[in-house]
Amino acid sequence: MCAGVAGGQKCGQVTASGGRGVLGESFRQSRCFCEQRTGVQVMKIIGAFKSGLLLAGLSLSAGAALADCNFIDGTSTMVRTQPLLGGNLTVGRDVPLGAEIYRQTFQAATFVRLSCSAGLYNIETRRGLPNKPLGLSSWAGTPWAGNVYQSGVPGIGVAIWYAGSALPFSGNGTNCGGGVNACIWTIQNTLIFDMSLIKIGDVSPGTIQGAQLPTADQRWVTSNNVEVSRVNFSGSINIVSRTCQTPDVTVPMGTHMLNEFSGKNTFTQWQDFSIALNNCPAFNGYYQNTGPRWASDGTSSNLDSRKNNVLQVRLDPTRTAITPNLGIMSLNPSAPGADPAATGVGLQIADSHGTPLPLATLRASGITPRAVEGASYTIPLKARYIQTGDSITAGPANATATFTINYY
Repeated sequence: MCAGVAGGQKCGQVTASGGRGVLGESFRQSRCFCEQRTGVQVMKIIGAFKSGLLLAGLSLSAGAALADCNFIDGTSTMVRTQPLLGGNLTVGRDVPLGAEIYRQTFQAATFVRLSCSAGLYNIETRRGLPNKPLGLSSWAGTPWAGNVYQSGVPGIGVAIWYAGSALPFSGNGTNCGGGVNACIWTIQNTLIFDMSLIKIGDVSPGTIQGAQLPTADQRWVTSNNVEVSRVNFSGSINIVSRTCQTPDVTVPMGTHMLNEFSGKNTFTQWQDFSIALNNCPAFNGYYQNTGPRWASDGTSSNLDSRKNNVLQVRLDPTRTAITPNLGIMSLNPSAPGADPAATGVGLQIADSHGTPLPLATLRASGITPRAVEGASYTIPLKARYIQTGDSITAGPANATATFTINYY
C-alpha cells in the first residue's frame, strides 16, 4: 500500500460521508508515509534517539559533578566548645514533667563563606548530632518526643533544637537560582541553636557534664558535604533536688467558755502557729523560656535571667470542710467512750494577716527561698474557733488537716 502512495495512489478508500472520509484518508496517508521507511532508515532513527539520551545523561552527570560548595576567603568549619553556664540549679519535686529547667543559646559572632557552583539545584541544610555519648532517653511526651537524650542525671533530659524543631533534621535551605555564576553565601545567623534541659522523670541530685552532652553540627549538602559548624559542650551543671524536713504541727487552742460566742460567725481570738521547713536545700533557681547566651568569640550574656524557686502550701482537712473557701474545718468526732465533741463550731485557718486560707488549694507560702544549703523557714498562720450553728454544745474541739509543701 505504501508503494501505491509513492506512485501517486491513495492508501485508503474515500467514504461517502464527506469530512469523515477526508480525515480517514489523511490518517491512512500519514501511516503509509511512515511505513515507506526502510529497515535501515528505522534503525538509524532509533540509533539517533538512543544517542540523544546518552548525551543528555552525560550532560546531567557533568552538571551534578559541578554542583558543590567550598569554603572561600580563608574561612573553614566553625569548631567551638562552649562551656555550660548554669552553675547550680534547683529542680523542685513538683516541677511538671516536660518543663524546661535550663536553656543555653549558641550564637555565631563570626561567619563562614561558601562558594557554590552555578546552576539550578537545591542545597540541603542538615542539622545533626554526630556524637551522642549517652544516647536517647525514653522520653515520649511533649516536647520533642523521641529527640531527648540522656544527660547523666536521672530525671533530666537534653534536647538541642533550632526554630522549634529538635535536632537531627534537614531541609532544603536554598538554591543557586540557575545563573551562570557561582553563588556566594555568607553564613552566620543560621548557625544559632538552643540546648534545653527538661524534666523527664523523678529527679535525683547529680552533676551534668558538658562532655557527655550531644555535639551539634550543621552541614550544607549538594554533590559534596560541607560541615560549616560543629559545637561541643564543656563544664558542668550541678542539679539540686530534695525537700525540706517538715515536722508535724500541734496548735494548742486552749479552753473557751460558751459565752464567748454570741451567734453565727462570732469567734475567739486568733492563735498564732507556724509550719516549719527545716534543713532545706539551697534554692538556686532555674531557667525557663530563656537563659544564658554564649557566642563563638567566647563572650556570654543574659546570665541574670534565672527564675527563683517557689514554695507553695496547701491544707487539706481530714474531714469534710464546713466552708472551704473561708478555711473553716469540721471538728473531729470523739472516740467511743469519750466525752462527745462540741457542736455548732468549726476551726478556721488564716494567713499571718488574718485573711482566711482556702482549703484544698495551693497558695503562696510567703517564703523567699535563698540559695543557702541547710537553711530553715517558717510559714506563719493563725487559727480560731468560729460559731457555725445556731447553738453550741460544750465538748472537745479538735480538728486535723494535712499540709503539703509544693516545690517549684
